[in-house]
Amino acid sequence: MDAFERICDWRSALLEVDTGVALDAKAIRQQVESRSNYFHSLGITHQTRVVILKSSSIDFFIDLAAVWRQRAIAIVVDSNQTPTELLSVINDIRPHFTINSTSVQRCAVEPVTALSL
Repeated sequence: MDAFERICDWRSALLEVDTGVALDAKAIRQQVESRSNYFHSLGITHQTRVVILKSSSIDFFIDLAAVWRQRAIAIVVDSNQTPTELLSVINDIRPHFTINSTSVQRCAVEPVTALSL
């Protein structure tokens, strides 16, 4: 078992202090597996560049672990950046997908002039 497969062997819980939401190890494994399968169905696979813009800490960790399970490249970006800063980051990274608090979006790998995050 390699490091990526061990993600689903977590034995810890996650607690989001702001909301009080908690997940035990079993729930973490189930959510990571479900999200990983969903990402795979969208085409997020080995070496896919994925920008993660999240505000919820639990969702962030689940998505990060699921992206890693697909052996994709996770690029974590501060969701509090201005649209201009985000556009600059997106154009520098040229991700294949972005994940935000509400959706997963496929991206054109060419430079963009406006964001719909």
